Amino acid sequence: MLGFDFVNVDEAAHLVGSLELTSGGQLYRTFVDNKPPLIYLFYALAGGSMWALRLLAIVLLWLPLGWLASRCARAPRDRLLVGGLYLLTSAGFVAADTHAVNTELVGLVPTALAAWFFHRRRSFGALFVVGALVGVAGLAKQPYLAFLAAPGLALLWPWPGVLTAASKLAALGLGCLAVLGGASALFVLAGSHDEYLSWAWLFNLQHVSAPVSVAEALVRFAKMGLPLVGVSLGLWALAFWRKARASTPRPEERFVWAALVVTLLPAFLGFRLFGHYFLPAHYFLVQLAAPAFLRAWSEKGLLRAAAILAVLPGVVFTFLNPLLYAPGFGVAPVTDPVFREVGEYLKQRPCPGPIFVWGYAPQIYVFAERRPASRYVLPIEPITGFVSGNERFESGELPPDFHVSEARRAELLADLERTPPAYVVDLSRAKFDHWDRFPLRAFPALAALVEADYRSLEKPVGTTTSLRTMTILERRRCSEGAQ
Repeated sequence: MLGFDFVNVDEAAHLVGSLELTSGGQLYRTFVDNKPPLIYLFYALAGGSMWALRLLAIVLLWLPLGWLASRCARAPRDRLLVGGLYLLTSAGFVAADTHAVNTELVGLVPTALAAWFFHRRRSFGALFVVGALVGVAGLAKQPYLAFLAAPGLALLWPWPGVLTAASKLAALGLGCLAVLGGASALFVLAGSHDEYLSWAWLFNLQHVSAPVSVAEALVRFAKMGLPLVGVSLGLWALAFWRKARASTPRPEERFVWAALVVTLLPAFLGFRLFGHYFLPAHYFLVQLAAPAFLRAWSEKGLLRAAAILAVLPGVVFTFLNPLLYAPGFGVAPVTDPVFREVGEYLKQRPCPGPIFVWGYAPQIYVFAERRPASRYVLPIEPITGFVSGNERFESGELPPDFHVSEARRAELLADLERTPPAYVVDLSRAKFDHWDRFPLRAFPALAALVEADYRSLEKPVGTTTSLRTMTILERRRCSEGAQ
């Protein structure tokens, strides 16, 4: 997948945020999203190149994770097999979840490192480091902070006494707070701590609070949960294989089971069940499955069948994903050639300046090589009622003003007045991600601004008919200057 631009929309948004960061902008002030800052720093390492980013992900994320996962085995050959098992099964689903450089992947490395370090040392200083690593993971994905419960429970069982328990738990907590406090201090120095607190932490409480009925939960589980269960069934069978485990679990095994639980439960927040939410739990599931997987090749019957079932999805999707995500194939809207086409067209237009995309398509900013005119690169909630992964939204039952904030809309208008975009791309005529539910007239003040200052361009010469689904508007002042 090295040659692919984007396999999900989040990647495009992360890249735009990193480019804004390296171009003199400020996170959560000139670019807003509900992701913590570490993902943008990692993307910034690639210098705007997705090819370089995927290569960095292999070298700095995937290979270290394979090495850390293999540490649960003792013999070199066994470690090689377990590391291979982890890497192969990690590729056993659609690329939007398994190959995308998401926040879960960036945060999993410090989490796995914390688990490995916890196995080795449990002094006050070592536990401080474990807590600090969990804090770093939380700066990539907030639910990773729940991982603190795994070493916390391991320290309390068996009960070590009040003073010992208090001192060791304090070491974990202080390490985590030191990292989170350090991050807050940096944003205080930058003068944007209020925005950081609002977007990276408080906003997420709203983001996962869309109401979900029992019927909706069942539908979502059938669409998203069952496929995930299917591709991981072999691993679950191996993890629960009785012959591979002692009658009384060792302390290390109890810790891994606790880690599995505390990384699995947060994946159900909001009940959207995207596959990449389960990457943290998958790491610990592989460690639990590893002993039975190693035994499987010296035995026959159901155990070997479970081992084959565990690796089969990784083999199938390794060949399938490049086809599913080929531009123009149609399975993944983010790979549709129209986005690059629009971006290339805007890059060649004579009017200089930023652009604004009214739609769920941050990849257009990347292809156009123009800065966004507003901090709202993703004009979803609280600008519109767009709620990704919510069944009521998908079926059109949520009102278009669900979770809309007039104060946030005022910020968007102020951005566009302060830095008027040279071009506006309106996707409301398109069917991508249901954006046809949000015509400009649903935001009267924005519609008035566009109508007063912009004119619609005719279909660009030499481009495909797919561009007719989008409206590209140019600032009148640019048009008059050209004339």
